[in-house]
Amino acid sequence: MSNSVPGAPTQASQAPSGKVAKPAMRWIVPVIAVFAVVATAAAMPFVIDDTPQSGAMLWPEMMPPDAPEALLSQMDPDAPAPTPNGLKAALDGPIDDIDGDVGMTVYDGLSGETIYESHGSEAMIPASSLKVATGVAALREVGATHRIPTRVVQGDNGQVTIVGGGDVTLSADGTGYYKNAASLADLAEQVKKSLDGEQVTSVTVDTSLFDGDKLAPGVPKSDVAEGYTSYMEPLMMHGGRLKPDAVQYSAREEKPALEAAKAFAHHLGVDDVSEGTAPEDAETLGTVYSPPIQQLVEHALLTSDNTLTDSLSRQVAIAAGEPASFEGGVKATQATLKELGVSLDGAVMNDGSGLSPDDRLSSATLADLIKVSMDEKNADLSSLFTALPVAGFTGSLHDRYIADNDAGAGKVHAKTGTLSKVSSLTGYTLTQDGRVLVFALIANKVKDGDIETDLDAVAATLAQCGCR
Repeated sequence: MSNSVPGAPTQASQAPSGKVAKPAMRWIVPVIAVFAVVATAAAMPFVIDDTPQSGAMLWPEMMPPDAPEALLSQMDPDAPAPTPNGLKAALDGPIDDIDGDVGMTVYDGLSGETIYESHGSEAMIPASSLKVATGVAALREVGATHRIPTRVVQGDNGQVTIVGGGDVTLSADGTGYYKNAASLADLAEQVKKSLDGEQVTSVTVDTSLFDGDKLAPGVPKSDVAEGYTSYMEPLMMHGGRLKPDAVQYSAREEKPALEAAKAFAHHLGVDDVSEGTAPEDAETLGTVYSPPIQQLVEHALLTSDNTLTDSLSRQVAIAAGEPASFEGGVKATQATLKELGVSLDGAVMNDGSGLSPDDRLSSATLADLIKVSMDEKNADLSSLFTALPVAGFTGSLHDRYIADNDAGAGKVHAKTGTLSKVSSLTGYTLTQDGRVLVFALIANKVKDGDIETDLDAVAATLAQCGCR
């Protein structure tokens, strides 16, 4: 199995040395430079000073054995750009074939200029494409190398308190849905060592870090039972999934933090578990850490993990000094995006995942998110590109662009979005000439049952065109 990440060029595939970047290339130059570094992120965890590590999170969708050649390594900096008229002639037909309301924006990835727009400023339901906004904010505000701590502190009379820090990827013993994530068994061993034989009599779980409602506005409780998300608490195993080896969309716990605390207590041989608050200034007995934020963002975007993305939104809130709630996460994310120059005209955000049907973003906003990540001033956002699914190969695009629209296979890198009567794609591709195009496409009020194929046809058209 290859150890390279789709979309990230190896050292051998970078642009030839000695080429001087032209001013018009400012949007893409840092991406190629940084890709060689971030390409190994799935296999080599970051080291943060002396912080203990809980292992690198790996997932098979990230490194398929038949991964395509790195897309950006195929970029030709001298390739001609499509013209607005050429794109209009190529795209208007496939867009008109979509039975619903459609918004689309296309930027030239080298100059950053808008070269196609159809209702691009109209705010629409973005579905999971909104996750790109959360990913950008997490990388910028929290930082790629930050690890989320889960602590245990000492109480009185043999009581210990496990304090949720917002890591939703915990496992009971190192196995489960998120491979090699932090283990509660490891945490229990640290506690035993710190107590040096002193008996633990009870365990309290502190969930006070998170604030506000546990489900975003517009998200029904049935989405928890059906496995689309979890009740947001700052401590959970396997994203709250009832079974550690469950598939992504599987039923979730009613009280994920309490269940995680019970699993931790089991490793200590304790049955008495309750909810409470950690004593102030209590001695820390043990700490485990999540995988780095970069890997969490990659997993969230690649597999469209709602719970993980909403937890990342709350990490953005914490880093910005906002309450760790849906509202706080949205406020902090929007502030970060505004600082980056992302247009938020008409934006309505109720969560970090896009699961709420009340969310609204325009295709211009979504395309802006990709564009700012390519800007040379924002090298800290470059790892976003390893997180986008690759058409026909990885993540939520692994089974698309195969029977239909196969011209886009390996060429279209995009975040998907799907809700009832809603579909979206946000990402980038190359033209036949090797020109980078950034695009975002949203369809609402869809009547066609094969909407994903229709959107794929539009993106595949970009990958095929010279469009001059």
